[in-house]
Amino acid sequence: YRHQSIVRGRFKLKEFTLRISRFLMILFCSSPGIMSFIIPFDASRTEELIDNYQYGNISWIRERSNYVLYVRNTANVVVLPVVALSAIFTGTLLLNAMLIHMIVSIY
Repeated sequence: YRHQSIVRGRFKLKEFTLRISRFLMILFCSSPGIMSFIIPFDASRTEELIDNYQYGNISWIRERSNYVLYVRNTANVVVLPVVALSAIFTGTLLLNAMLIHMIVSIY
């Protein structure tokens, strides 16, 4: 908070504003991971997908470690990339806004 001591009045950030902005940054950055857990997962459907894979035998995947297979649908082809890109865009926008805030308030 050292830059707050040289910032003029209207550009000073309040403690509440800082807490809200930190919370929003954490929320936006973790939203792709949260969205991937929201998509319903059925273990029996995954086993069926492995057994009936149309492009070859992928049963070897069971021996490797934990696995999850999803069928491509609107949720994981469109929604997840949109959420991820919006989180990246919002994070970049917030970072640039803070940097511009500091530069403008000093001069």
